[in-house]
Amino acid sequence: MVPSYQNLSTIIPVDLPLSIDTVFHPVHDNSTDFVKCIPLQENRYMVVAGDVSGHSPESIQVAARFHNLIEKIQEEGISPLAVCKSFNEYLATQWNNNHEGDLSASITSLAASFITFDLASNSIQLLSSGFPSPTLHTSHMAPMVNLGNASMPMGWFDPFEPYAHSTTFPAEGILYLWSNGLISHARKMDIHPLSLAILLLQTKDESDTPFLKEQPDDILLIKISWPKLDMKVSTLPLFEANYAGNTKDDIDMFQATWRKSIQAILPSLHKEKLNKILLCTREAILNALSHGCSLQNYLFSSMQMCISADMNSIFVRIQDEGTGFDPDSPSLQLARGLEDHVPLGLIIIKSLASWVEFSNNGSCLLLSFHLDKI
Repeated sequence: MVPSYQNLSTIIPVDLPLSIDTVFHPVHDNSTDFVKCIPLQENRYMVVAGDVSGHSPESIQVAARFHNLIEKIQEEGISPLAVCKSFNEYLATQWNNNHEGDLSASITSLAASFITFDLASNSIQLLSSGFPSPTLHTSHMAPMVNLGNASMPMGWFDPFEPYAHSTTFPAEGILYLWSNGLISHARKMDIHPLSLAILLLQTKDESDTPFLKEQPDDILLIKISWPKLDMKVSTLPLFEANYAGNTKDDIDMFQATWRKSIQAILPSLHKEKLNKILLCTREAILNALSHGCSLQNYLFSSMQMCISADMNSIFVRIQDEGTGFDPDSPSLQLARGLEDHVPLGLIIIKSLASWVEFSNNGSCLLLSFHLDKI
């Protein structure tokens, strides 16, 4: 009898100091995506997410076996690294070899992410094996952090080393984790995965998800936020990207994705207000690529958009790798009547945004747009 894996798809204890929201949209009866939270000793909690390749009955067997193995993390104190190496060896040297004649089974692999929250030492430890990188967001004024890196799933090669990373546990934050199915559908919609994540968390009812029509794969989304209580992180991440200095000619393509990502969350936003946000962001990116990055392919400009929890403000943060400039220099002071010497982009930005601030010697630009006022 093939074990049913639907009951294992989301296993979250209710008495956690972390707030964990999950969204699960399978398109296959034999879905193998899952998430499980494991309370450890001394104020430590581990979230494990996984995705087995394929949707055959054999894939369900692999998922159930892995689920049983991760139970030993809590029961026997086995480390996530030992779990990964043990299961990788099983897939690479036993399972795939034993199913060599079956193409669907011979390429079976498992992508997984282990995230440990240590409340005592204020740290987050990640161990990833082929699972998409988690995104950590703390504030619209701070850069988003992608915690992961490229790594192989279990089952490809033996031996292998999963990717490990640790970072400080901020006082307040949100961590997003999703399966490849969410990335694939966001790409199909031409929006950022963060935008799709917000949309999914807003509309958990199946009847309200026409945007998921013809989704190519199962979607698993996990949002972990803290502190728990009724306190909410004031902003939600909407978009983030890094643009090379020599991509100035692709600005129209970038802008089209920004537009769709915002419209997915705010479909009723007035066109004029949307265009103001897009125009300011466009001019700021062009300035960063042209002046901060000097149009060089080895210099990058990062851009991130956030939206307030009440959906009434959008914040844009742009930072380049250049040397910066003095935003208070005479040639950039509108108040001194030297408009002829001020770059047109800065005039547009200052006239349309609700709030503008420079930091990091002028290499970082913060913009805010209050949607009821612009």
